[in-house]
This record gives sequence, structure tokens and C-alpha cells, in this order.
Amino acid sequence: MECKQQWRSRRLRRSGMVTLWVCMTLLLMLAFVGFAADAGWVYLVDHQLQNAADAGALAGAQQVKIDPTLAVVQATLVAQANKAGGALVKRAANPANDPGGDVVIGVYDRGSSTFTATLNSPNAVKVVCRRTSSSPGGTLPLHFAAPAGFSSSNVTCYAIAMVGGTIGAGVIVLDPSSNQSLRLVGNAKIAVTNGAVYVDSSSSSAIGFNGNTQITAPSLYITGDDTAVIAGSSLYPSGSLTLQSPPAPDPLAGLATPPKGTTQTISGSTLNPGYYPSGIDVPANKTYTLNAGIYYIDGGLTVGKNSVLNATAGVMLYIASGSVAISGTGAVDIKPPTSGTYQGISFFQAYSNTSAASITGNGSDNSGTFYFPMAPVSPVGNGGNLANQVIAYDLSLTGNGKINVDYNGVFPVQGHAVYLVK
Repeated sequence: MECKQQWRSRRLRRSGMVTLWVCMTLLLMLAFVGFAADAGWVYLVDHQLQNAADAGALAGAQQVKIDPTLAVVQATLVAQANKAGGALVKRAANPANDPGGDVVIGVYDRGSSTFTATLNSPNAVKVVCRRTSSSPGGTLPLHFAAPAGFSSSNVTCYAIAMVGGTIGAGVIVLDPSSNQSLRLVGNAKIAVTNGAVYVDSSSSSAIGFNGNTQITAPSLYITGDDTAVIAGSSLYPSGSLTLQSPPAPDPLAGLATPPKGTTQTISGSTLNPGYYPSGIDVPANKTYTLNAGIYYIDGGLTVGKNSVLNATAGVMLYIASGSVAISGTGAVDIKPPTSGTYQGISFFQAYSNTSAASITGNGSDNSGTFYFPMAPVSPVGNGGNLANQVIAYDLSLTGNGKINVDYNGVFPVQGHAVYLVK
């Protein structure tokens, strides 16, 4: 009887020890599961923060070379539209461009993989997203690690995005909002080699076209969502098309007004550079030859029927007032200066001069940039080379003419290709 009692007592003790060990094991397992759940929670929030930082940096980089202030706004809005762990992920923008801020404008050097905060010719945006004590949502609360003294976690992620270098632009239409800022009617055709066509209008009908019209260019960028323009269509048969593209900044914005120089009068058929207060009018069936230099013209430029303006010596025509009217049977043969402030520019119409320009493409020796920043331009021609680059406020082609723009790499626009670098 005593042996049975001792055996029963030992069995109860063993059973109690097993129960204790089972309980301890279950507690340890629960602790490990809890820590694993919290670790997974932190990992998930880390991914959410990284996604927000990536999105904000890419949005800012789209604008950083065009308008750094707008780049900060865009990066902030996009990042703040995201949440991590159910809370906002970043603070307000950093107007002083403090390197320790949440949105920082700067320069990224791919060679050294370094980012420097600066507003001087920036090419990159850094965005930091946080769940810390200084962020709107505070630190990230933990659920199972609190009994061990870990009630929250600080999680921070950042991203740096930069914009690609430059894109060659053979034609830039600067009007920011008008319908049909680029207009083609009849059999009108634009052919651009080696450069893109940019239409900056935000209108959903930024390009107007009717008839057997065509645009030939390696790339076509339209700021508006102009869905009537289709890649592979008769209008744009080949090349890459980008709708809702950021507008191309004017690469010559702020170009200085040239000095007037010596006042000149027209006498004979050879003209000298300087100031022409009454314009230049080439009568019908005449040829004027221009010596090299800058021609400051008030009162416009007219080239009559069967007339030629020979400006191949290295000339820039500055149209301070009045219009440019070159007859469909007239011709301008022009080559720009090869040095100095106006190197590469053939026509420059004053920012204050909104007079329309009608320019023939019949010249056989045209080159340089035709710059009409606030004026509508109506080129006409038979397929001759109009220019190396055309920058106009609006551009309209009608009839049977075809103009060629053989872009030569001058005055590119800032690229819109953005990518993450960190």
C-alpha cells in the first residue's frame, strides 16, 4: 500500500513537471510568434515607407530642372498621399532646402554616387519618409514586444531620383494652353531629323490637323492628353509618342536683347549690320546680300516675290517690332553667327513682339535656330530646309508645303526621363 502511494506521488510530480514545461514552451513559442509578427509588421511598414519615398522622389524629379519650387510641391504631395502603418509618413516640405529635411533639392553625381543639396542647377530630388517621433504618425507601435520593453520602433526610408540629361528638340511650340497651338491643314508636312517635336499646350486638342497632314520626327511630346494623336497613324506614322509630357522649358528664355549698333540706311543691294529703324524690305525680283553681324530691325522684314535675302555670311536678324513676311516665292538663305552670345541663332523676335511671322522654306542654305518666343509662325515651303531648330509660341502650316528641320544639337531641352538612383 505504501509503495502504491509513493508511485502515485511520483507520477503526480512528473505530470506537474510536464505541464510546467509545456506551459513554458507554449509561452516561448507565443513570444517567438509575437516577435515574428512585430518583425513582419516593421518589414511591411518599411516597404510602405520606401514606396512613398520612391513615388515622391520620382514626382519631384519630373519638375526639378524646370521649376525646383514646383518640384518640392510635387514631391511633397505625392509622398503625403501615401500611408505607412495607417499613418502619414512625412512632415511638411522644407523651404530652406535643409539637407536634413524631408524633401531636398540637389545634384546627384553618378560617378561618385553622391547627392549634394543645392538649388544651383539641380538634377535630383531626395525624399525621406518616416515613422518616427518627428513624423505626423509618430513612431510605429509594436504589439507583442511591449512586455519585453519594446513598445515602438523608428522606421525611416529615403529615395533619390534624378532626371536624365538633355533631349534634342528640333521644334518647340511654347504656347502653354491653346487649342491647336500646332496646326496642320491640307497637305502640310513637318519633317524633323535628329530631334524631337515638343508641343507644350495642356489642351486635349493641342495639335489640330485636317487633310493629308503628317509629322515625321523620332519623338513627339505633347503636354496635353491629346488622344486624337496616335502613334502609327497617318499623322504620326513612326517614332515614339508621349502624351501628358511635362512641358519643354524654353532653352533660350532670358536671352539678352542685342545692342542696336550703328543706325543704317538701305542703299544698294549690300547691307551692313546695325540698327534699321524703318525695317528691311526686299522688293520683288531683287537680291539683298547681308554682311556678317547682328541686324536690329524695327518695322519688320519683308521679302517680296521672287526676291532673295542672302544672309549666309553669319547673320542674326533681331525683329524688335513689326512682322516677318517672306513671300511664298521669296527666299531667305541664312546662316547664323558662329561665335558670341548669339552663336547658332538666325532669327530672334523680341519677347514683346507678338506679330505673326510668315517664313518660306524655299531657301536652300538655311541653318540656325529660328526663335519666335511670343509670336505665331506660319512656315510655307516646298521641302527646302527651313532651319536647324524652330522655337515658336504657335506654329501653323497650311496648303501643300513641306518644311524640313534638320536639328543639329543646339539648345536642347532638359530631359524628362527620371529614374531612381538610391
